[in-house]
Amino acid sequence: MKGTKKLWITIGTIILIFIIFIGCVYLKHRHDEKEIVAQAEKVAGKFMKEKEHSEVAFTDFEFTPMHTLFLYGYVKKK
Repeated sequence: MKGTKKLWITIGTIILIFIIFIGCVYLKHRHDEKEIVAQAEKVAGKFMKEKEHSEVAFTDFEFTPMHTLFLYGYVKKK
C-alpha cells in the first residue's frame, strides 16, 4: 500500500512539472509572436507611409501553418 501511494505521488509530481513546463513554453511562444508582430507592423507602416503616402492602423494578425504573417488593418483618413 505504501509503495503504491509513493508511486502515485511521484507520477503526479512528474505530471505537474510537465504541465508547468508546457505552460512556460507556450507563454514564451506567445511573447515571441507579439515581438514579431510589433516589428512587422512597424516595417509595414513605414512602407505604406513612404510608398503609398498613407497612414495605416493594424487591427489583427494571423500566422499561417507555413509561418507566414498576415497583418489586417485599414487606411486612416487624411
